Amino acid sequence: MKTKKEIVGVCVLFFVLLLFTGCATDIRITWIYTPSPVVQRQPLLNKTVAVLPFEDVRGNNNTNAMPLYTLPVILPGGWQDMDKPEAFSTHICDFVAGRGGWTFRPDEDIAKAVAQELANSHLFKDAFFTFRESEGELQLRGKILSTHYGTFMCSYFAGVFGPILWIFGFPAVYSVNNDLELELSLVEVGTANCLWRNTYREEYNVGVGWLYAMPSGFEYPALLKNIMLKALPDIEQALRPKP
Repeated sequence: MKTKKEIVGVCVLFFVLLLFTGCATDIRITWIYTPSPVVQRQPLLNKTVAVLPFEDVRGNNNTNAMPLYTLPVILPGGWQDMDKPEAFSTHICDFVAGRGGWTFRPDEDIAKAVAQELANSHLFKDAFFTFRESEGELQLRGKILSTHYGTFMCSYFAGVFGPILWIFGFPAVYSVNNDLELELSLVEVGTANCLWRNTYREEYNVGVGWLYAMPSGFEYPALLKNIMLKALPDIEQALRPKP
């Protein structure tokens, strides 16, 4: 005959196993970008623009201390602070929400989205993504300065049993952060004359996340959309003839 404490212990253990085996799913996070609608107008500049894969100049700080949440008494949780988060298979927000890893190639995904935005804007005769530097009369070049990802998972000094508190309304994560910083430049092929250059940075920050209302840790498409809403008018202004 099991005692009351043993029954409670078995229930708690079952819950923990259910919680964390349930978190391992095949639901992957993928890059999905929706460009702005096509603008019907004559091109402002009757030239073609090639967009090459962006240059990756991000930092190399990739701290994954998420497993430390399992240490009772010593630490209140685990954390991640990553310059290149796509290199990791597990991210705290997705782990808690039961999602899988990321399918994200920043150098190509971001460049292809920028090329589509340029094509839809009709600022130029044509705009397209390519791997070949010889294509296009102009090139839109990009540098990826930051795709930072960071957050903290709470275990409340209880180790693997800490997540039980999430069910009763305790926050599961604190300080969810994404930022996207890009340098964009428009240059003439052959002469390398720079027609325009600017740097843009957008952030996504959420202070607290709960088990059943987990914020996204993958907001890069939305951040790029905000950047392009600023960059396209800036390019247009730079290309217009000066009075």
